[in-house]
Amino acid sequence: MNPGELAQVNVELDPGTRVDDGREVSYSVTDPSKAAFQIQLRVKGHVATSQVHFEGIGTSVSPIGSTVSIGFTGGIATPCILSGNESYFQTNKLPIDWMQSNLSDRGSLLLK
Repeated sequence: MNPGELAQVNVELDPGTRVDDGREVSYSVTDPSKAAFQIQLRVKGHVATSQVHFEGIGTSVSPIGSTVSIGFTGGIATPCILSGNESYFQTNKLPIDWMQSNLSDRGSLLLK
């Protein structure tokens, strides 16, 4: 993926899907020859979930090899946001102190 690019993956499950059949898609962001992260859909019983597995990059709270759950609801978008650069990526899972660490940038502006 190039900076500023949006990728969309549509997933539809057949009624009664109860088994995980390995639905994944991998993306590269820094080195086209290596996967950076993978979006995974998992089904257990009647419950579907999606997650991001960090294969070749990490964030401040999600190291390489970790997985972040992003949920799944059929028929609506489940966003996964990746921002930053090669030396400092961030995603949906923010550090616990994200508000405190952004005070110098936000100043006294109100959160809306």
